[in-house]
Amino acid sequence: MAPEKTETTPDPEPTMASILARLADIAGANQVVQAEQLKQTRRRSCLVGPHISQFNLRGQKDYPMPELKCDVYAPFKNTPMLHSFDREEVELFNRLEPEEYHVTLNDGAPVTINVVTVMNSVTNRLEELALRGAKDGQGYAGLFNNENKQQFVSLRLMLREMLDYKGIEHDDIPTMTKEAQLIKAGKLAVSVGE
Repeated sequence: MAPEKTETTPDPEPTMASILARLADIAGANQVVQAEQLKQTRRRSCLVGPHISQFNLRGQKDYPMPELKCDVYAPFKNTPMLHSFDREEVELFNRLEPEEYHVTLNDGAPVTINVVTVMNSVTNRLEELALRGAKDGQGYAGLFNNENKQQFVSLRLMLREMLDYKGIEHDDIPTMTKEAQLIKAGKLAVSVGE
């Protein structure tokens, strides 16, 4: 016996709008699949890291470094957003006031350091802080020059000595060495990656 013939109605001709809608659905599904595949295959180094460095041992992600209170010239310009100081140095610079300080060089010779500031006359806000040498009749002498640049102690020791000279409290600022010891002992938390 022969199969019965049934009459089927042909599918209606697809419209341009229906084709575009179907293509958009396919593209959306492909994007989801590709995003999942990339998530599975991307390297761990692509994740948001803790940004731990020698400048900020606890990591910039969860424990951001304090900002400099203004532009600092020591000996070249360092801005609050772009500088070469570590966390300890930033905190010590932020405690300095415009005064004359005295420190001892590596060879035992005393040197005068003047902290010179520039205030904005309109906003009355501190804009610049500079470390300068002794003041003479023509202005301030250069502090870091070819004759004495090798005689200076490290910047953080110099800043601590300057603050000690004026009796400005800074014992609450841990040294980078002390901070590293506390991190190693598990007494200070550090940033973690994503």
